[in-house]
Amino acid sequence: MEVYDYTDPICPFCTEQYEKEPSVRAIPIDRILLKLDEFLAHNDSEGGKKLLLYWLSEARLGHDDRGDITVLNELMGLCRNMGRRDEAYKYAEEGLELVQKADYRDTVTGATVSLNAATVCKAFGDAPRALELYSNTRDVYEKYLKENDYRLGSLYNNMGLAYFEIGDYKSALKLYEKALSIMTLLPDREGEQAITYLNIADLV
Repeated sequence: MEVYDYTDPICPFCTEQYEKEPSVRAIPIDRILLKLDEFLAHNDSEGGKKLLLYWLSEARLGHDDRGDITVLNELMGLCRNMGRRDEAYKYAEEGLELVQKADYRDTVTGATVSLNAATVCKAFGDAPRALELYSNTRDVYEKYLKENDYRLGSLYNNMGLAYFEIGDYKSALKLYEKALSIMTLLPDREGEQAITYLNIADLV
């Protein structure tokens, strides 16, 4: 048997086979998120999870690290909301490992993975680990985001909740106040303002 008996012919002008790094086939993130919203609007979390797992596999086959990270972020949140602790932790660890491997540590993308992983830890009672990850996110967000970016406000709120859980009310209050100072300056953020006021009320 010759090699051409079991392989497809390759175009002599195609250089992909000689490249050291495999080519990237990006997954359609916008379409995936729209479809996920449809599943969640119908309270079909299992359907949403199957959708995400399919595209996670496609992202990995296509060497699409950014797509991989985006899907892992969504899986963290979805499994957290479903109460699936082990699965939420699994995707959180995979996301953190990929950030290290792809060298996204000093990027907003990588910091967002830390944020989502921290929220998983906080949701399942591991506030100390959550604070460690929130601190990583804070270092990067404060370095690259504008002072009035709503993502900073959300981070401060979540970080404040973790401090609240370990009984450090002084640190929690400072973060709630920082969150409020951002949210009051932004349009259409009344919901976040209300949540922050509730957090402060709980603390008091």
